[in-house]
Amino acid sequence: LEHQPMRLGTFDIAGSLWENAVPIFMQSNGQYMTPDPQSNIYIYYVKWVISETVGGINAGVQNEAYTDGINCPWDIPDQWEYEYQRQWFVDPTLTVTCTKFRDEE
Repeated sequence: LEHQPMRLGTFDIAGSLWENAVPIFMQSNGQYMTPDPQSNIYIYYVKWVISETVGGINAGVQNEAYTDGINCPWDIPDQWEYEYQRQWFVDPTLTVTCTKFRDEE
């Protein structure tokens, strides 16, 4: 992903939102995988983004295709997009993989 390389890498659990209903993740360089500002679990709308802030303002990676319900990012199979010159482009090679679940600790 040549246009958003700082958004790629390993993310670790960094907290949660909405009284522990949805986790947030942080990369060592300060990028967050987080629901965007319009996400709201009470209306079952969660849009995952990768941004420099919790809440996803100015995100560089997003998934607008799987926003119905409360999906974990690793359950989203495709349609991840990156931003380049103020436009969004689907990258079929972009995926999110969970390498460790809570019950494996």
